[in-house]
Amino acid sequence: MDKKNFLIGISLLILAFYLIYSQSEERQLEAEKRTTTETNASKNESIQRDAAAVPSLRPQAETNDNNSSQVAAPAPTPPKEEPREEHTIRGLALGENDPIEILFTSHGGAIREIRLKKTDRVLKEYSFKFQGIPALAISFDQGNERKGYEKRHFELVDDGNPTQITWVNRTENIEVRREYWRIEGQDPYLIHHRTTVTNHNSFPLAWKRVRLQVGSVQPIDRLYNLFDDSRTYLNIGYFNAGEELDVGCRCANCSGRIDGVEDEFWQINEFEHLDGIAKLEQEIADGDDSEETRKELERLLPSFRLTQAKWACVNNRFFVNVVRPLEEPRSAEVVARFNDLVTPEGKFERGLSCSFSFPFGSIGPGESRDLEIEYYAGPKDYTRLQALGHEQKTIMQFGIFWWVSEPLNHFLNLLHGWLGNFGWAIIIMTICVKLALWPLTAKSVRSQKKMRELQEPMQAIREKYKGNPQKLNQEMMKFYKEQGFNPMAGCWPMLIQMPIFLGLFWMLRSAAELQGAQFLWIEDLSEQDNLAFLGSFSLNLLPLFMVATQVIQMKLTPMNLGPGASEQQRIQAKMMRMMPYFFLFILYFFSSALVLYWTVQNILSIIQTLITNRSDPTSAPTITTNETVEKTKSLGSSQHISPEEREHRRALGLRLRGELTKKEIKIAFKDRIAKYHPDKIRNLRSKRQREAEAKREKLEKAYEFLLKR
Repeated sequence: MDKKNFLIGISLLILAFYLIYSQSEERQLEAEKRTTTETNASKNESIQRDAAAVPSLRPQAETNDNNSSQVAAPAPTPPKEEPREEHTIRGLALGENDPIEILFTSHGGAIREIRLKKTDRVLKEYSFKFQGIPALAISFDQGNERKGYEKRHFELVDDGNPTQITWVNRTENIEVRREYWRIEGQDPYLIHHRTTVTNHNSFPLAWKRVRLQVGSVQPIDRLYNLFDDSRTYLNIGYFNAGEELDVGCRCANCSGRIDGVEDEFWQINEFEHLDGIAKLEQEIADGDDSEETRKELERLLPSFRLTQAKWACVNNRFFVNVVRPLEEPRSAEVVARFNDLVTPEGKFERGLSCSFSFPFGSIGPGESRDLEIEYYAGPKDYTRLQALGHEQKTIMQFGIFWWVSEPLNHFLNLLHGWLGNFGWAIIIMTICVKLALWPLTAKSVRSQKKMRELQEPMQAIREKYKGNPQKLNQEMMKFYKEQGFNPMAGCWPMLIQMPIFLGLFWMLRSAAELQGAQFLWIEDLSEQDNLAFLGSFSLNLLPLFMVATQVIQMKLTPMNLGPGASEQQRIQAKMMRMMPYFFLFILYFFSSALVLYWTVQNILSIIQTLITNRSDPTSAPTITTNETVEKTKSLGSSQHISPEEREHRRALGLRLRGELTKKEIKIAFKDRIAKYHPDKIRNLRSKRQREAEAKREKLEKAYEFLLKR
């Protein structure tokens, strides 16, 4: 029977993996069909050429000395600005060991690219490439019109401060000064920014709102996963410190927006269902890239209105852009947009971007108004985000099991600091968690063992009262009470381990420090262990180890079903035997860090079961009913019973202390042997027949031995 179940399980797995492989090939063909010939490659190449032509801040600053002198003494400028060629420049470096490189652009006086270098916490280099609208580009809403500075030319100001960059645009008698700086000793991924608007007109500027481009992210390539892909990690997030807006239905299709609760993260696939978006996207893909079509698309994209915002962000699986105004603005709005790119290989890639707007107010003649923010562009590292404060740690999206994920993240990073390897850190963490739960799981093992020993008398009670459910329930509760047995005791360890497993899953899925972390043959603990490829399908070894350990664990806790077991119990037993293969199917695609945890957990459970069974041989229960057994007389001390007699008493379910009467032995034998009558075991399968006959012989031998005694 075991061999048959094994063959069935293997056959189902082979079929499932074949279907997965076929599906992955179909997805790959569909992705190739979505490629387009019209790209922005020429624009990207010009940006890169400009970056190479201006390698540092100082040469560019020297070419703008005349411009800086003009900024010191403002003067009216022509009302219309002519288009200017974009210039890019690197700046705000904090020494040779600076983990980031920032590329600024003269278009909008904003950030064109941020490159994250390899460090002990970011094991793979990454670049935020803000193609199209650069990060922190600014615009202002004036009634129904928008005054955009995203593509306006800004002049670089040389103020003699190497740790600060200042851009200035002066058109229409309005001066917009944009300053950027970083502070030594603070988080290296944190950029400070201030925009100052000065009105040189003789009339006030009625600018109601200011809008900042938070940034944009693209999906991070990953191995094929049946359950999710890299796009599922692209989302817009925010933190609303005020009350929810009361607008009735908050469905995007009804209200045109989604009003913010305390903190929320919306995946890219939650936007694509909105009416009209897919149609407009297809029109743009077919060549209708007109300004009217683009505006209509922006109108349909969802916005999030917040009563009092702390911050807004856009992120992928491991990296995030966060804009946090120093003064929490009221009546803020976060608007999501698609960020579609075509890779150098010609493949279509859908990303996500967002803007963050809030009230700005009018500016009188000769007056100025400031806007100051903090901008984080770096890894989704819980330790860093927590240190930034203002609830930015919620960007990790630990969910309802944050109370598990947060301490485990702290502990994992502490172990990594000691051991220098995340693989060993995960193993030690698993051992510590298992030791903390040891008393509870040991109790569960004992409970399961006692449950097996009680199966036969419990089945007898079920058969006796099978026509009376109410009486059956009463007798079962009475039986449990007599035996001092709690049927739920074996469930508690599983109920406690599930939050730990899910909390660990949410912690490991977006931990940037695990990306590229190596252990044994595993090249990346955030990915499948990947020994080889079969097409686009990854061949993984660690999940096979995991299922092997789980099978061994189940062998140590077999379900001993007697001949009187119901058909439902037998079906449940078969399902339990298939569980390891089900886990293999599910966990095969998950990160190797999570599979490593589960494998070590299984190994520790095997060790615990062996230790518990050896050190705590629970005695068989004494079945005490008024019809079969007299009350045990109280004894001053334990009477010595030989191991052989103890074993025979246990076989008949008799007490292990005190003298036995022939009546007790006969009644116990009669109750037990009735379950193994030849008529009952005749229809069993061969293996079950042999087991039942062996059990019958054991009962007859015990009966003869005890009668002679």
